[in-house]
Amino acid sequence: YICLFLFIDILLLIFYNKTKTNNIMEKKLTLSQDKKIGGVCGGLAEYFNLDPVLVRIAWAAATLFTCFCGVILYLICWIVIPQKNND
Repeated sequence: YICLFLFIDILLLIFYNKTKTNNIMEKKLTLSQDKKIGGVCGGLAEYFNLDPVLVRIAWAAATLFTCFCGVILYLICWIVIPQKNND
């Protein structure tokens, strides 16, 4: 159930950012350039202004405690979260 809740939260963050139409500068959840595998943890760390190492450790711990559901969730996030535009 934890994997499902994490997946829903990440999807909501992605679609919430796509539907915002403010003229102010907005944060977007994107894959990070500071990546070890796919940039998912680095992107989450940038979005929430956290240290990427702490996010990676938390993700690894959550993966171990949820019978490796974090691996599947990571792959899904890697596919769903867009790349950062270098405009």
